[in-house]
Amino acid sequence: MRPTPIRHVRHCFQASSVGQRVATGTAPAKQWLVDNGLSGAIRNAGWLLTLAACGLASLSHGCSRGAATRVATVPVHGTVTLDGKPLPYGQVVFQPLSGRVAKGVIKDGQFTLGTYKAADGAVLGRHRVSVTARKMLEGEEPGALGMPRFGPSLIPERYGDSAVSGLEFEVTSGDNAFHIELSSRR
Repeated sequence: MRPTPIRHVRHCFQASSVGQRVATGTAPAKQWLVDNGLSGAIRNAGWLLTLAACGLASLSHGCSRGAATRVATVPVHGTVTLDGKPLPYGQVVFQPLSGRVAKGVIKDGQFTLGTYKAADGAVLGRHRVSVTARKMLEGEEPGALGMPRFGPSLIPERYGDSAVSGLEFEVTSGDNAFHIELSSRR
């Protein structure tokens, strides 16, 4: 016998008195599950949920020890301009050739990078850089999960991909201040 798709089970729970009995765990509900071949599926789903919970617990335990294995970072900040004018907002990402990415929010042309937490800097070495800045649409309904909707890019799209942006910087020990000059010319 083929298992019943989950959407069918949800429908049964919402639309029938049997669903009410299933939810309360009465004997007729248990029989209904057996008659419809769902008792094994529900039992298997329980095991899957248990395995998923154990996996998440082991991952979070591993993350708590991650502080000891962090690579040192150094301060990185700077400015981003488009045709000589400060970029009003956006995001800058420094992708090292090996190691963890550093990100920073652009506000009024200024940014500060963070790797493990906000403003803690970037790892040493050569970085490919990407910059994104999209126009926020006003008067629009928020998108999925209440996130704002974004319109066209304020800058040429090539800057959004570190592999083709042409932007590279060397992060060295000490304080690093970079000026990122973007051009609207394609």
